Amino acid sequence: MGGKRASKSELFLMELIFSILFFSIASAVCVTLFVHARLTSIESTQLTTATLQAQSAAETFKSVNADLDQAADLLNAQQTPEGSLQILYDQNWNPASDPDSASYLLTLTPDDPSPDSNQLCSAQIQVSKQGESIYELTVTQYVR
Repeated sequence: MGGKRASKSELFLMELIFSILFFSIASAVCVTLFVHARLTSIESTQLTTATLQAQSAAETFKSVNADLDQAADLLNAQQTPEGSLQILYDQNWNPASDPDSASYLLTLTPDDPSPDSNQLCSAQIQVSKQGESIYELTVTQYVR
């Protein structure tokens, strides 16, 4: 009789071990899915905000008739010696003045920094994070 009781408790112990193993594997898969979903959500938020900032810069560029000085004033951007505009943002997409605290960089680079009247002027707008491009946009404006 002692052998039957030991046999039943061994079966119960084996079943318990398999149950724990199954739930461990299932929880590992679930955690992986949640981490992947969170990363996808962060990337989606970055892309959406980068798109909005690039569109805002494009509309500003068009509204000032491709005048970089006026665009820089309206966008609170810094002009570079190469003739482009740069806007720094922190990790919450608030304008940043310190390049060390900036997480994102919007660069507006016109094809011709001082276009003549009655011609098309194009500009490339790029939003990047730590040198990696998030979003790019090309805008064209007929200069009057």
